[in-house]
Amino acid sequence: MEAINNMCASASEISVDELVQTLKRTSLPTVIIEGADDVIVYRGIEQLTCGSGNYLSILPVGGREKVIELFRRRDEFSGKQVSYIADSDCWVLTGIPGELLDESLVFTHGYSIENDVLADEDFESLLFDVDKPVYRAELEKFIKWFSLTYSRHVAGASEGLHIGAHPNRILDNSESWEDLIALRDGEIFPVDIHKKISEDYKKYLRGKSLLAVLMRRLSYTGRVPRHHHLALLEMGASKRGAKVGAIYDRIKQNFQTQP
Repeated sequence: MEAINNMCASASEISVDELVQTLKRTSLPTVIIEGADDVIVYRGIEQLTCGSGNYLSILPVGGREKVIELFRRRDEFSGKQVSYIADSDCWVLTGIPGELLDESLVFTHGYSIENDVLADEDFESLLFDVDKPVYRAELEKFIKWFSLTYSRHVAGASEGLHIGAHPNRILDNSESWEDLIALRDGEIFPVDIHKKISEDYKKYLRGKSLLAVLMRRLSYTGRVPRHHHLALLEMGASKRGAKVGAIYDRIKQNFQTQP
């Protein structure tokens, strides 16, 4: 894990210009991914081969924005064997922009790769019966906050906590809960968005946040055993269920016809 963290820390410091130059020089068939947690899920890609029989290489570049920017600059390293994987993020609700619809650029089915792992594996079954009502109550509370904050985010009216705020900042802050969900002048609560996320939260709720809410009940002090979120991701990736498996299949298909 330390090696992965070091690799991704280095990637975050590399500029897109430097990455373009690296891709111009490489002879390896390369899959560009976002960062540290993604390496855990996509590590198995390095066991896949392209048309020539060469194994694929994964390249974490330090963020989703860099993945998309490299895709947009792909003409600068044309002729190289490159595919890209990015989280759908807010586009899971609004749709992927047309300019990014390309066979070489693979987006997650859900909000992020964490969503796809959580959709494939029933980690909620690890909850003790006594913890299930608490988990459901906290999840419903967080979804309400997230729905409102998401609607502000896509409208460009974000103020206060960002949609990426850790759930602990919302769920452990009971004194200001009413302030967190208070409507502003002229604002209407996004009922449709809230309904959509609530009905399929494993797809539409930000994956890192959903995982963090779950971990509040799977790793609290005194629980035996205490689980680790990265171990759950690794477990889910190793089983390679339908959603994660579909990404692997797309990547494999992208390289099958490449020399």
